[in-house]
Amino acid sequence: MVTASFVCGIVGVVGSFIPYISMISWIVSIVAIVLAVKARKTEGGKCGMSTAGLVLGIVGVSFCGLSILCVVCAAGAIASLGTL
Repeated sequence: MVTASFVCGIVGVVGSFIPYISMISWIVSIVAIVLAVKARKTEGGKCGMSTAGLVLGIVGVSFCGLSILCVVCAAGAIASLGTL
């Protein structure tokens, strides 16, 4: 589970920078968070890779949320230009 959370965290962070993939990669980031929390509970929080997977999952969700917010703001700005 540790390696899976780490890999999912990396995929989530990298995917959050790709335009259309960022709409889907937040799911992978949430999976990374869940797997990292489960791994930390079973190992007692001793593994650094589970902490890295948790941090990467949180960063991935944050970047995905930010990119979705930017898309919504850009769509609103484009829509407001049409009403002038």
